[in-house]
Amino acid sequence: MKKKEKIISIGDYNQKNVEIRPTDFMNINKVFLKNAGIFALFLLGFWIISMRYFSPALDNKVLKQGDMQQVKLMVSAADSIKASTGVYPNWNDRVFSGMPSNLISGIPQGSLLLKYRILEAFGIVKSPFTILFLSMLSMFVMLLSAKVNKLLAAAGAVGYAFMTFSISSYEAGHVTKVLAMAVMPGAIAGMIMLSQRRLLWGGITLALFFAMVINYFHYQIAYYTGIIIGIYLLVELASVIKTKEFVNYFKMVAITVAAMLIGVLSCIGKIQDTMQYSKATMRGGSEVASEVPAGGPKQTVNAKGLDIDYAFSWSYGIDESLTLLVPRYKGGSSDEPVPENEFGQERLPIYFGDLQFTSGPVYMGAILMFFFFFSIVFAFQWSNAEPENKDAQFTKKLMWFSLITFAVSLMMSWGRNFFVNDWLFEYLPYYNKFRTPMMTLVIAQVVVPFFGLFGLYKLMSGNFSDAFGNKLIKSAAIVAGSLLGIAILGTMSSDFIGLSDKEIAKSSGQQAVDFIKEMRSKLVWGDIWRTVGLIIVSLVMVYSAIKKQLSATVISVVLLVTITFDMVSVSQRYLNEGNWQEKEEEAAIVPSQQDEMIMRDNKDGARVFDLRYNPFNDNHAAPFHKNVGGYHPAKLSRYQDVISYCITPNGGQLSGDFITKNNALDMLNCKYVLSKDQKSGAEEAFPRMNANGHAWFVSSVSTAENAKKALELVNSVDIKNVAVIESKEVNKPTANTFTKDTTCTIKQTAYSTDTIKYQSNNANIGLALFSEVFYNEANGGWHVMVDGKEAKALRANYILRAVDVPAGNHQITWYYKPADRSMYFSIEVASSAIVLLLFLALIVKQLFSKPEEELNA
Repeated sequence: MKKKEKIISIGDYNQKNVEIRPTDFMNINKVFLKNAGIFALFLLGFWIISMRYFSPALDNKVLKQGDMQQVKLMVSAADSIKASTGVYPNWNDRVFSGMPSNLISGIPQGSLLLKYRILEAFGIVKSPFTILFLSMLSMFVMLLSAKVNKLLAAAGAVGYAFMTFSISSYEAGHVTKVLAMAVMPGAIAGMIMLSQRRLLWGGITLALFFAMVINYFHYQIAYYTGIIIGIYLLVELASVIKTKEFVNYFKMVAITVAAMLIGVLSCIGKIQDTMQYSKATMRGGSEVASEVPAGGPKQTVNAKGLDIDYAFSWSYGIDESLTLLVPRYKGGSSDEPVPENEFGQERLPIYFGDLQFTSGPVYMGAILMFFFFFSIVFAFQWSNAEPENKDAQFTKKLMWFSLITFAVSLMMSWGRNFFVNDWLFEYLPYYNKFRTPMMTLVIAQVVVPFFGLFGLYKLMSGNFSDAFGNKLIKSAAIVAGSLLGIAILGTMSSDFIGLSDKEIAKSSGQQAVDFIKEMRSKLVWGDIWRTVGLIIVSLVMVYSAIKKQLSATVISVVLLVTITFDMVSVSQRYLNEGNWQEKEEEAAIVPSQQDEMIMRDNKDGARVFDLRYNPFNDNHAAPFHKNVGGYHPAKLSRYQDVISYCITPNGGQLSGDFITKNNALDMLNCKYVLSKDQKSGAEEAFPRMNANGHAWFVSSVSTAENAKKALELVNSVDIKNVAVIESKEVNKPTANTFTKDTTCTIKQTAYSTDTIKYQSNNANIGLALFSEVFYNEANGGWHVMVDGKEAKALRANYILRAVDVPAGNHQITWYYKPADRSMYFSIEVASSAIVLLLFLALIVKQLFSKPEEELNA
């Protein structure tokens, strides 16, 4: 007898008894399960490729990342404090005389997406393999969203992961930038699904990947992702105006806004903190706008943000854009690996483009670039030949999106070399907060592999007439000939002269320059013939696809192999085994003899001015001293003004006499200078005898009507007796003159990075100044107490702290108080939980849905 099946009741719903039978759980969507399994196998392949390329990491080796070494130097002292106290300081006193540590160490985040690392296979894939894995996963998802076959999608995924800009950026240590770049395509995959009316999958995919772009926290890449999404919506709108499907479009826009909003909310605390902090940094503009100190350099900031010349200093040359097709079109890098040569050096300054220097070209692949432009032509011809074909019209829509996105990316990358960018810098919101226009080429990196291989897939899938097929073959040949012709003609007309050649001639003679020019020519032509060969392979694939001489599977496998060879072989020029070192050999943070000498003598913790390297672009002194200089891309704007107008008013030329007699260095309590002989490399240290000490009383106040006047007064007044106060300050001293006698004293009695205590003794009411940087923004600030009672924190001498002190003996305590972030933390947890739960719920839904329901999700 058949056993009676048990029925489980889960209550009454709409007056119907809802029952679930155990056998219902066996109705798994086998199609979805099979596709998920295949997807997982490709992810495993991506992981293996990542480990293979970064295989030295498996042997406990680490990359020599220059920028990451600077970060390690910057946070070394703070890490030591956390190790001993268990608490990370809110203020970093080791760079630029002190700045908030928020953008150095970050703040606690509540994002569950970061905590559980969902895109990194829930934490199975670890650094450094994460970079390549996420890039391949993201582009794979983007191509699959457009229904491209998995092998061809894998080819695009590998191509995207090994774009040279990503690889050279990671080699330099720009980790957050490359992580954000890695997941950009996934966000656009969500947009493609939304335009296909796959609203659930589209919305959740967009929310998940865009949230990770935000969570990896590189504002500039997030900004560029927003540009791509904006272009997609505009192209979709143009299509909707013709079809009149406005309801569907508004649904798409609503879901896009909601998905992006929830992505932003998953990182809202860090965003809010950075927005508040940025107001006080170079990105927020300068109090003295773009005025130039007499005889000095132009300011790097203006009243609204970065100065345009400073922001556009890394503009890609218009003709240099051909590196997208030919990697060494401009020689490669400023330290390019070269074959054996008479100099006997493995690397030479082969680069001869418009940039000051570069660690490698922006190369997007000869094969991928060819297919991108050919797919544009194909989309035009197909949509015109079959105007009623919905597939052809969808391809045309994606073509317009890809072409416009590519053109915008290229145009913006030219920076100062293209007039439209001046207008964008002035009027495009937030654009003046960013540097390095060439970075906008990351936008093109997304659409080149995507549309190039999407177009090829549509070509392989179509059944075209012989006449139309022959027309496409002719078009492919024209595209190939045009690309190669431009590159060859450009090289034939090149003089191979680089910006560094004058310096090379001075140091090594004209013969060395002539040799390097010859080497440049040889390497460029070598890469041109390399590109010719790869495009010939691509043409054969196009011909085979049109004539059906090879199956789609064979073509996809051939392209997977050739694209991998193309991209990996070029990337290995800029990141290979030579870039790795044993972990034990990693640059140790140890003081030099001169550092040790100062540390023994500097018992009261005075500041040091380090001239051994670029004083305002290096952190070597940070682990051992409170440094007047340092390196951070978002230093406080007022401190930059003091650097430009007071410390280096003559364009950075620092004479010994000027360093000794410098009011700004005096008020920052700079008691030591470190320097290095340029020829011998020998280090030396010498004291500065005029430093003001940790705190002092002044006898009078000089009022400045504006910021420029305040800086001028800082340079000219008796800084030990006069305080400079700007008229716009809300909190001002109680008087303009004070009785100061020889018996008044103020001494530092206790010091930690976040709390400093002083003891004052003054028979009269006084105004005390402190050699510490003033900071008070919505995300945190310095507060002061006199004898345990809150007092008004004043800003004096443009950047210093000050306070009114009553007559008598008093204890003065300065303490740094960050803003309460608990509400933001809760929002991050909640919003990221929504994304995570919706994603998992959709997976479960699809697992138990019918195949046709899966396609419509």
